[in-house]
Amino acid sequence: MHLLGHVGFTLGLVTPIQKIRGRPPVPVHRLLVFAGFALLPDILDKTLHLILPKCPDHLIFHSVFFYLIALLIVWQVRPRWLVYVAIMAFHLVLDLPNDDPRYLAFPLFGWRIAGPMVEPLGQHVMNQLPAFLSTKIWVGHYLVFEMTGAFLTLWAFRVSTKSHQQRASEKQQVTSDE
Repeated sequence: MHLLGHVGFTLGLVTPIQKIRGRPPVPVHRLLVFAGFALLPDILDKTLHLILPKCPDHLIFHSVFFYLIALLIVWQVRPRWLVYVAIMAFHLVLDLPNDDPRYLAFPLFGWRIAGPMVEPLGQHVMNQLPAFLSTKIWVGHYLVFEMTGAFLTLWAFRVSTKSHQQRASEKQQVTSDE
């Protein structure tokens, strides 16, 4: 589970989208909710794995099938919540280089994914390189992913708090002028 990577890249995507849409930055309390939803697929699948040890730790909540069902339900019940389904689905995009691709298609291969893990895309690329180089790049990948996530998280919170402080001071100035 890449805590800072998943949170940071999600918040790093949400913040500029708000700017492009011409809306004020997301408030801090909402960023915290987005961060929780960015980690939710790992939390749910790992909890399921603890309850049912034979179930892989990336299965139901890391499948496209789950997100299609969630999308249809949320669209009918509460369309404004689609952003949370999108945030959780973005988690899958970030996991693509590291996960068995068969998990995305669950349950098309049955309820138990038999056999050894299919080589993830990122690992396949690394196996084409000499061993000494691939190990350093693979470890560096995790480090860079987490450090970039930490930077994006700090940046999103900074943008959010700075904007809200500006609006509060503008509001205070307007009330003092009256």
